[in-house]
Amino acid sequence: DVIVFTGGIGENSGSIRQGVCRDLAELGIELDRTANQTLAGETAVHAAHSKTQIWVLPTNEELIVARQTKALIER
Repeated sequence: DVIVFTGGIGENSGSIRQGVCRDLAELGIELDRTANQTLAGETAVHAAHSKTQIWVLPTNEELIVARQTKALIER
């Protein structure tokens, strides 16, 4: 199991990630607060003892739109 934060807010807001994960400790899901605040690029932000991995993954929305546009034009 993995929780992934991506897109503008997911990538750039440690406080949003912390808020989403705040009450998940009962499920064994824990955010590493230091990693959450000091990340760069693709980064794991889960605590070492978390039962679920938590990742921040950069997205390239322009590339996705370009690929979808190309596929549509080629049809």
